[in-house]
This record gives sequence, C-alpha cells and structure tokens, in this order.
Amino acid sequence: MNPIVLGPNDGERLLIHGGNTMTFKAVGSDTGGQYSLCRYEARAGWPGPQTHAHPDFEEAFYVLSGEFEFTVAGSVTRAGPGTFLLVPRGVEHSFRNPTDAQSELLGIFSPAGAEEAFRRRAD
Repeated sequence: MNPIVLGPNDGERLLIHGGNTMTFKAVGSDTGGQYSLCRYEARAGWPGPQTHAHPDFEEAFYVLSGEFEFTVAGSVTRAGPGTFLLVPRGVEHSFRNPTDAQSELLGIFSPAGAEEAFRRRAD
C-alpha cells in the first residue's frame, strides 16, 4: 500500500441516487481491503435510500455539514455536524437529508468492497 494525499475535490467521483455525489477517497485496493471511505453530498430534501441492511460490512457515518435524519434499528436520530453513527452488519438503517440545503457526510465501509456496488448503480 502507498500513502494517499488527495485535495478536497479529488478522488473517484460518482453521481448516485438521482443527483447526489459520492467521492471515494480510499477504496479496497488502497487499504488492503480493510475499508473504503467516501464523502457523500446529499442534495436538499433528498428522501434517502429505502431501509436496508448490509450482511457483509459495517457502515459508519460522520456528518460534515448540514443535517441528516438517520433511522437505525427503528430509532430515529437527527444528526448535525460532528455526529458519528456506526451501523453494525445486518442492522437495518436508512438516512435522508430533510433540510432545504445540501448536507455532507463521510461514509466508511469495513471491510472494503461497497464501492463496487456503488459503481454499478452510478447514474
């Protein structure tokens, strides 16, 4: 593995979920398959994905700006900047941007591999 230094707008950028942007900063090939990390920009009012669970990886979220509403195992959390959520394997969850402004978060997937699914679903 080699060190990575990326600027704010650098990385593998995908358009996903009808106009949102995912920018992968590190993927499995960068981390020996340990994790992948992306910056997710959610448009204002984005309704989010349907409730789902990932049997093969944990998903963590760290809110950078704006606000998200997360539903994790049936519990709803309104999350502003600095909020961290960890969703273990197999736990149902969803998230959305209920505000009238763009919101951003970091998404961490462990182990890596989720990036392949997002590449297939990119707009």
